[in-house]
Amino acid sequence: MTPAGADRPGPEPRPGGALWSGYHSPQVDVAVRLNTNEAPEPPPPEFIAAVRKAVGDIALNRYPDRRVLGAAAHGDAGPAIVFLCSPNNPTGLVEPPSTIEAVLAAAPGLVVVDEAYVQFARSSVLGLVATHPHLVVLRTFSKTWSLAALRLGYALGAPDVIESLFSAALPYHLDAVKQAAGIVALGFTEEMDGRVARIVAERDRLLAGLGALGFAAIPSESNFILFSTGDHDAHRVWEDLVQRSVLVRDLTGWPRLAGHLRVTIGTAAENDAFLAALAQVIS
Repeated sequence: MTPAGADRPGPEPRPGGALWSGYHSPQVDVAVRLNTNEAPEPPPPEFIAAVRKAVGDIALNRYPDRRVLGAAAHGDAGPAIVFLCSPNNPTGLVEPPSTIEAVLAAAPGLVVVDEAYVQFARSSVLGLVATHPHLVVLRTFSKTWSLAALRLGYALGAPDVIESLFSAALPYHLDAVKQAAGIVALGFTEEMDGRVARIVAERDRLLAGLGALGFAAIPSESNFILFSTGDHDAHRVWEDLVQRSVLVRDLTGWPRLAGHLRVTIGTAAENDAFLAALAQVIS
């Protein structure tokens, strides 16, 4: 017997929802994976040991402390929230200070600047928080702290703005393991700075290597490089790299990025493998 209503169609997505393609990065079994902007080095062993100890002290039958991440909006006739990404993905470019200041002067509500990649850049807007109470800066442990698997981020802003997040955040939305790892990470800033320095040095070397092969690349201030394949078909280059066990990001389907690929900065050995494979592809 067919239940009543079983033949009724499901609910339709909200207007425009069917137009979204989503943000996906296919994973392929390759030796060199440089397509998802992950940290190429794991956290130090001492960090792992400290996290294990911290996790061991967690009372798993109790909810964790309520911590808040994110940003809340003010009500106005104009936009409640203005989002900027600096450095931007996929270009890796930093917003000029004049742009940030102009937005802060004009925006009636919160200005949220996503600085997920800022540790790889030469400048930050964090210093403006003290004089602009409607500015919120977002950062993450995923990139520079080598903790992408935890999906842990945080917000920096004026005390009253951060306090207001408690009224909007879901209760216990951050699990205890994330909290423990995030707190432990703060004791490993020297190691984090070392990883960042190595990635920046490799980024400069990779930019030079791409230029030597004849590719036009955007001078990134992040942990990835966007480059044009020029006369070479970008999707074909991507496929040929995969055949050589090197995976980068194919951006040919993104608006205004036809003919472009994006490569994450890996270890020195991974970057060498990428450049060698790319040279073979175009030869």
